[in-house]
Amino acid sequence: MTQLITAVIAIVIMVLLAIAAIWFGGSTFVNNSGRVDLATYENGAAQIETALSLYYADNGVYPSGTSSDILASLVTLNYLDAIPAPADYSLDEVTGIQRPLTDLHQCYMLNFAAGVTHTEECPACSDDTKGNYPGCTQ
Repeated sequence: MTQLITAVIAIVIMVLLAIAAIWFGGSTFVNNSGRVDLATYENGAAQIETALSLYYADNGVYPSGTSSDILASLVTLNYLDAIPAPADYSLDEVTGIQRPLTDLHQCYMLNFAAGVTHTEECPACSDDTKGNYPGCTQ
């Protein structure tokens, strides 16, 4: 009988700990998705930027063509092992390396994770005053 009571008490304690973890740490789990996305985008862009710099150092010019052609040639010529996932980056001389966002919530979370806003703000990409925002709308 004492083993049954001990088991029930242990189960109740575990349930209470699980509830406390969800209650007090729930926002941490949700907010970290923006930080993961931001790190993924920055890492992928840094890989592409490094590959372009190496290509330029070897050839004296940057590769030409469409974004997909340039990225494919960087992989073919072994400047990149693979196009960083997700593989929908675009290259532009004016705007640099970009990647489209899935929705406005992802834009909000990227800007929040980067520390540039604490509101649900996703400025237009054409807004020059918001240049340090990693997420923007077209």
